[in-house]
Amino acid sequence: MIKIGIPRPLASSDQRMLLDTLGEVFNVRFENCQFGYKAGMDAWFLQDIYREDVQWISKSDRPCFAIIRNDELSRCGESSAIEFSAHSVLPSVLHCRRVENDEAAEFKALPKWLKNVLVLASKEGEPIWGIQEASGFLHHYTSLPLQELTRGEPLFQLFQGRKLFRLLPILLFLRGLVEDQRWDPPPLQACFMFDDPNLHWSRYGFIDFAGMVEHAKQFNYHVSFATIPIDTWFVHKPTASLFQKHHDRISLLIHGNDHTRHEMGKSYDEKERKRILMQALTRIVELEYRSGVEVSRVMVAPHGACSEEFLKDMSEMGFEAACISRGSLRRHNTGANFVRTFGMGAADIITGLPIFPRFPLSKSSQSYW
Repeated sequence: MIKIGIPRPLASSDQRMLLDTLGEVFNVRFENCQFGYKAGMDAWFLQDIYREDVQWISKSDRPCFAIIRNDELSRCGESSAIEFSAHSVLPSVLHCRRVENDEAAEFKALPKWLKNVLVLASKEGEPIWGIQEASGFLHHYTSLPLQELTRGEPLFQLFQGRKLFRLLPILLFLRGLVEDQRWDPPPLQACFMFDDPNLHWSRYGFIDFAGMVEHAKQFNYHVSFATIPIDTWFVHKPTASLFQKHHDRISLLIHGNDHTRHEMGKSYDEKERKRILMQALTRIVELEYRSGVEVSRVMVAPHGACSEEFLKDMSEMGFEAACISRGSLRRHNTGANFVRTFGMGAADIITGLPIFPRFPLSKSSQSYW
């Protein structure tokens, strides 16, 4: 396991909680120890850095993440916009992007005396995050104070929407440390999903299945419809044929069982939970037999309500995954161990079941996220 040294005391226990949680996500360990060559660390995390500290960092034989202390920083206006460079250290999705950030008005610039720094992000033309190559290692410098994480607060809440930036530099620093341990990521992937449609007719509300197939072909995407098992009693043959023929563009998932309120979020005993899941599977198997349409064994919990116990039962009963928003899972599993780090990957595994995150489309959605 990669070890990261912390040579100076952290300002609060909430900062320690943040680093320990990041350690869980990236499989690294933060340790308090004196800065030096013989400490046995793989990297260093330093905050409240003075000007004279930089000479020691530049001589370090390990990569460093350094936060410059506030009284060494320069003011750089009150803009709420952050501009990213096209440096290879940054993910390509951020290259040359201009991103609005709620906290950016308070950000200050790196000091003028910090030399030979390649800018990763700036505000009003002044650098707020950059890297310096020295002794064959990349050292990150940022003007942003370390984020805090309170006990029981999910890390993902700090890394979304317009409040992501204070966490982004340390995340990318850690990712760079473990890059050789990671799987090669797949191409960017996503799927549109609609709740409730069934195979009773060629349309469901405003959804015209044939029209959606043609649109999906034109713009190269896939749509899944979460169908309710209790609604599988009737099959419109032409609609079923359309799903069979164009399974690469449209498909079905499982949407609860009876679709009652918080159906999978209630405190049932194990026998009742498994009865509900078995009935849902039985109804879906009958639908597949009558329609010839394969239904993915992916559960879309009604209203996003799903307990950790239900997830465990699903993993034991042949379900391949569940698709639930991260917020919904947190609300219905307060205090669960997975909440702290849940949501920091493309998918998560809870009690043996993969969880695909679900995000709503809204006016605030940005195409590059």
